[in-house]
Amino acid sequence: MLKTLEEPPEHLKFILATTDPQKIPVTVLSRCLQFNLKQMPPAAIAAHLGRVLKTKNVEFDREALALIPALQPAACGTRSRFSTRRSLTAAAGLRRRA
Repeated sequence: MLKTLEEPPEHLKFILATTDPQKIPVTVLSRCLQFNLKQMPPAAIAAHLGRVLKTKNVEFDREALALIPALQPAACGTRSRFSTRRSLTAAAGLRRRA
């Protein structure tokens, strides 16, 4: 794997994503660019979820949408919140605007 990381074929790109970079061997980390991403604030998460729902023509209540970031611990990522949104939408019965 190290040889491939050092001299990858031109068409190949590696993307390693983790919440625990300490578990990645130092020999691999030394060959990677690292991007430390910050957590999105709850208001930004709610706004983003709202934009996604609008593009899918799904009706939603802004006050209820603002509660989704609060439903999960701060350690949860945005992906988890989208999963929660899908579950809530399915439970409520997806209502698309005409």
